[in-house]
Amino acid sequence: MTGGPGTLPASAVAAPAAAPPAGQYGCWAWKSDAADAQGKRRPYQELGSVLLDGKGGYRLQGGTRTGQGGYAPDAAQKGYRFSGGPLTKYLPVFSEQLRLDAGTTVRVDTLNFRDAGANEDKAFWCELVSRPAAGSALTPMGRVLYGLHFQGGQPDQEHPDVQDSPATLVALDLKTARTSALFGASFSTGNVTQSISISAGPGNLWVYGKVGQQTVVLVRPSGQVFREIKRDDLDGDVRLSRDSRQVAFRSAKTVGDTLVSGMQVIDQRGHDVAYFRDFGSADWLPDGRLVAATLEKPETLKPGLYLLSPKGGKVTPLGSGLSLAAHPAVSPDGRRVAFSMGGHLWVIGTDGSGLKQLSSGKGTEDLPGWSPDGQALVAMRRSEDSLYGLVVYPLSGQPPIQLVDTEKHWLSSDVPLIWLNK
Repeated sequence: MTGGPGTLPASAVAAPAAAPPAGQYGCWAWKSDAADAQGKRRPYQELGSVLLDGKGGYRLQGGTRTGQGGYAPDAAQKGYRFSGGPLTKYLPVFSEQLRLDAGTTVRVDTLNFRDAGANEDKAFWCELVSRPAAGSALTPMGRVLYGLHFQGGQPDQEHPDVQDSPATLVALDLKTARTSALFGASFSTGNVTQSISISAGPGNLWVYGKVGQQTVVLVRPSGQVFREIKRDDLDGDVRLSRDSRQVAFRSAKTVGDTLVSGMQVIDQRGHDVAYFRDFGSADWLPDGRLVAATLEKPETLKPGLYLLSPKGGKVTPLGSGLSLAAHPAVSPDGRRVAFSMGGHLWVIGTDGSGLKQLSSGKGTEDLPGWSPDGQALVAMRRSEDSLYGLVVYPLSGQPPIQLVDTEKHWLSSDVPLIWLNK
């Protein structure tokens, strides 16, 4: 099996490994301005391969430079030192990760080479792709919906099916690894869609918010518009209730001389149902209540997670010590809530029990979305190098799996992630 080249630097989900396994590593160099014969951008260039024999020896072959030498751990550099042959001047760092490759979860062992005396353009990386041990890794299925911003309005080869647009909503098919613009939606920078929510209720509706146009849009899965609701106070984070009858969104409006923010609930026709001040993001429970996170500095209550009842206006704290919680997402069965806090993912029961940290390490994670079976989360991850990627975190404790990791376009940090079963 072969895997496509990853990005340089190594993926945010990659972790230091004990030793690089023996095998033939395919090598690439980052060439952000290169183009093929048709004039299309090619952000990387194949360089041949490095063969590690597992006994401390290597051979560089198939590229413009060939030769052989040895390698050994270098504690001072926290990596490996290559000696002899053309790789002597490089400082390679080894890492391993799991990545989704055309519907199959694969293990990717990576050697990142950087020239000790040159700039980033002299760097290259080599990958060995293999199958993980049976039962040791999850293989995600279905589709993941996310927002995408292109650099300079130009799509790249990671998203060949997406139309040229400064911003769009994208559906990633996890089986084929193909992407497409969701119901052809394409918006200029001033009208970027900042939120999308999926309903599995009887109404079979989806909802998204066009914040630049102050419009809540209810649509069929085909993309046919069911209803558009003008809301001058629309500020993002639009969420449709499980029965498709109500919509909650983050509201910003001026009261006197003061800008007031909170969570507004309306019905399908746009009539006000309830308003909860000082809340910035929320998701629906099956029973019609909301799990909501406060703004960073609420004025009327303590920061944290709360249960909100649109019917009656009751506000009840959920858990304790969750003052930095944001972007709650309710599991399909309604029993658990995932959220981000302190730059990482957490899960808690809707009864306030079972608080658990799901991710850790360098980089940050946000915008969790549940798998249809409730056994994993997809989240947006930002690496130390400020690269954004989509990563799956199994609740079983299995290693995380990289879905999307690219340097030439940006994932939108405003659009909640949605994971569909088909």
